[in-house]
Amino acid sequence: NIVLGRISGQKDSCVGTAVACRGAPASESVVGYLVNTLVLRTRLQWTQRFEELLSEVREVCLDAYANQDLPFEQVVEALRPERSLDHSPLFQVMLTMHNVPAGAFRPAGLRVQPCGVDLHASKFDGTLYASQAAEAIHIDVEYDADLFSTDGIERLMAGYLTLIVAV
Repeated sequence: NIVLGRISGQKDSCVGTAVACRGAPASESVVGYLVNTLVLRTRLQWTQRFEELLSEVREVCLDAYANQDLPFEQVVEALRPERSLDHSPLFQVMLTMHNVPAGAFRPAGLRVQPCGVDLHASKFDGTLYASQAAEAIHIDVEYDADLFSTDGIERLMAGYLTLIVAV
């Protein structure tokens, strides 16, 4: 949000994130794609200390996770945002954290291996995929090539790296 705010000049940003809806014990053994989308809204104040912003973002995340069982479609219906076929109704940037270790899913009698999918089209203006691997976090970026250039995305990611190093 800080990097997006700096680049866009906006102090109010909404970022989507996917959560696995497996909070109920009965859903743990269900096979299928049980994912919901949460919207995380951050209001930046450039005079604010980083620790204060981090604390606010933490509260936003905890509040969102506490309500993760409410379907995204119902949130959209209740808020009634202006709709457009050009973009998602409540956010245009997605952050996805893959925090399940590779190989964690091992069903008896089946051989399972990950496979990459290259759709050649971004669902959002931009999506940042983060995954933890050993002692590092690996980041991939997917973006709408009609909106951003490769150089622009590289500058955005350089700004993100600068922020992480500073933190």
